[in-house]
Order: sequence, then structure tokens, then C-alpha cells
Amino acid sequence: MKEENLYPTAKEVLKLLSLGVVLGAATLVAPGLGEAFRYYSKSKRRKYRPSYLKRTVKRLLDRELVSIKEAGSKSIVKLTEKGKQKVLEFSFDEIKIPERDWDGRWRLVVFDIPNSRRKERDMFRRKLKELGFFPLQESVFIFPYECKDQIDFLRETLLVRDYVRLLLVEGIENEDYYKSKFNLL
Repeated sequence: MKEENLYPTAKEVLKLLSLGVVLGAATLVAPGLGEAFRYYSKSKRRKYRPSYLKRTVKRLLDRELVSIKEAGSKSIVKLTEKGKQKVLEFSFDEIKIPERDWDGRWRLVVFDIPNSRRKERDMFRRKLKELGFFPLQESVFIFPYECKDQIDFLRETLLVRDYVRLLLVEGIENEDYYKSKFNLL
């Protein structure tokens, strides 16, 4: 099967930069850069034309997601704070909780995010549902698997750490009902 020369997405370039890969302006036209993208992309068959990559970096520069710094005779492409935030958003969209063997304990996420932070509260609640948490009440969700790292990430990303608590409980009333919701029976 013939390899295609693909246009790298802004998301791919930002993620690559977030992994610490430094793109120099000279590198943008170097043949080896496509190999770096191939290494970090999901599909190992992807190969990018340097001209396409250069266009993507220019778009990111126009959107102020990257900056170009002069370092001696080289120009280095780096993430800006706005770019770092965009990478966090991508990570937020892709966060997953792996299903494991159940350890018999429940994780309760309890939050009281004020109305002044309504957007963050709605995003937090929506993400919990996407991740498979089951609502006990409007601001209380239950989950059977280890999820501390993911909850910490959500709290930090949405800047709601002070309003969210994660509880580990041994049992809960009507436990069979909740077990059935997670196919644990």
C-alpha cells in the first residue's frame, strides 16, 4: 500500500511540541521531521510533507498557539501559554479511565461548584457522565474503578480543585442496583 503525504493537523503538531519535541525553522524543511511525526502519530504509515508541516506551524503562529524564538542562528518553534492550554483541552477530550477488576470499593465524586463557575461545573458534570460515572444526585457521582488521577486532572484543568472531593467508600445502600449499572453482578 502506498504511503500518503498527509497534512498534519494542528492537534498533532501541538501534541508533538507538548512532548518536548523542538521544531526549528530549519527543521521545518528537513526530511527527518516527517519521521518524528510518524513516530508520535497513531498510524505509523503517516508521512508528512515538510511544506504541509510548515503551513500548519504558520496557522498555529497566526492563532498565537506557538511562538518562534531566535536561538543563535536557529529559530525554535515553542508552545505559548495559549498553546499549552489548547493541548490541555485536547487531553481533556481524550481522557479515559481503564476498566479493571473491581476492588469492592466505590468512588464518590462530590462537588459544589458555585454559580459563578457554571461553565466549569457543567463541563465537569458532562465529563463525568462521558467517563461512565453514574449520578446519585445532581452533584454526586459514583464509579467502581480507580480514578483519582483522572479526577485530579479534571479538577486542575477546570480550576475547580477547591470545590470537588473524591471519596472512597466500602459500601452503599442498594449496592446491587449500582452494581447492575456497571455490570458488576
